[in-house]
Amino acid sequence: MKNNSFNYEEAVSAINSMRHLIGQNAPKWNSPILDIIPAPTNGNFNKYINIFKKTGNVETAIKTAKSGTYDILLIFRTPKLHGDLVYEWYSFFYS
Repeated sequence: MKNNSFNYEEAVSAINSMRHLIGQNAPKWNSPILDIIPAPTNGNFNKYINIFKKTGNVETAIKTAKSGTYDILLIFRTPKLHGDLVYEWYSFFYS
């Protein structure tokens, strides 16, 4: 997969084909991937991710995105380093 932006439906479709990665360790972090979600690539990303962290719900967070383009985000946890959810773009680890 290339580092592309998708519309929401395309991102969800791509994520559905990657579900096998959930539970595997995120490269460079050695921490299991907890979820894979679409994320806006516009200026609303911070608001989106904060709502997702609070609610754990993509549908609730996506209402704040107001974006035409999305990318794929891996969600994992590194308790020893951060004690919080950590996220990284799929394209950062995989190509």
